[in-house]
Amino acid sequence: MLGIPFTVKVSKYTEDHSLSNIPEELVLLHAVNKATEVAGRMSKTSENHLILSADTLVVCGKEILGKPTDRKDARRMLRMLSGKTHTVMTALHMIRMMDGKHISHVEKTAVEFDTISESEIESYLYTNEWTDKAGAYAAQGKGAVFIKKIEGDFFNVVGMPVRAFLKMYREIILS
Repeated sequence: MLGIPFTVKVSKYTEDHSLSNIPEELVLLHAVNKATEVAGRMSKTSENHLILSADTLVVCGKEILGKPTDRKDARRMLRMLSGKTHTVMTALHMIRMMDGKHISHVEKTAVEFDTISESEIESYLYTNEWTDKAGAYAAQGKGAVFIKKIEGDFFNVVGMPVRAFLKMYREIILS
């Protein structure tokens, strides 16, 4: 979208939700650890590169929802989100390889769901779109029908807060 060339390097970091019960702290910790793990595997010839990592969590009430472990867990999450407003948090962490400079940002967006019937939940689960999605839904896909209202950055809900990224990118390349 922004015309910035990139290469995907999948982090080998394993997310651990028991590390903190404070959502902002946990999502940021995961993003930092993902970027640090990838940076550790980069060669010295990569010193003009930037590493960007992201992690997303959904928070409903006091419960932190990551990616569902299975269909039953996804069903539980969707039932919990039905008719409620939840917060989508995405942490971005950037490392400038030439000098190791780190910057981070956590973006928060409020998402209100309409009431979802059991048959709608079951139909959605059948699509398997919920797999690998924090909160068990994809706002950019079939899960969009559940959303009544979004307050904040829509792109944060679909996985990458573009404005926040661009601000970080400009800051790190200009400093």
